[in-house]
Amino acid sequence: MNDVSVAGRLIAVFPAKSFQGAEKSGKFATLMIADNDGILRVVLWNEKAELVEKGELKTNQAVRLMHGYTRDDRYGKTELHLGGKSQIEIEPEDKATEYPPIEKFTAKIKTLNVMSGNVLISGTVRAILGKTNFTRNDSTDGIVMRLTLADDSGQVTVVVWNEKAAELQNVKANARLLLVNAKVKETQNGGVEVHVDSNTFVDAQAVIG
Repeated sequence: MNDVSVAGRLIAVFPAKSFQGAEKSGKFATLMIADNDGILRVVLWNEKAELVEKGELKTNQAVRLMHGYTRDDRYGKTELHLGGKSQIEIEPEDKATEYPPIEKFTAKIKTLNVMSGNVLISGTVRAILGKTNFTRNDSTDGIVMRLTLADDSGQVTVVVWNEKAAELQNVKANARLLLVNAKVKETQNGGVEVHVDSNTFVDAQAVIG
């Protein structure tokens, strides 16, 4: 679809990245926006991505995204793209209070199951279970970190991979975490754990609830 406009609350803002191709180069940034019906992935290109670099787009803001176009990602899910002709309005007066704060979109830990897929959860770090270095099949090094995250409904083990483990290397017990687009997986004993990788937005400074 062309000329698509949506509004909602920003629940994730990923850092801008540069790319260099054979025919063109530029930069892009990824957002996740939520309204009362669901969550949508948004890709900002070039000058729109600069709004992320400048810190003008932040989590928990209400925004209106205008004149974008939709594409399917590699998994077949629809995402919105904003380019040079698109417009972004931050905290529009008629939308600023329309959408709930981020915590209203979070799933309770006790509701997580193998069918949950990608989820948004928040909670308090109960314990750091350790960090391990490993070597991948291609001989590159990796890091995996495990911690226990709890909310008022229960607790779950969170498995944090590679650059996200480095991002959370200084996190301590009693810290608050917001995880957006984390993936629920089944454990060997039939339980569940939450995996955090490069596709997950992590906010260790968020104040939830």
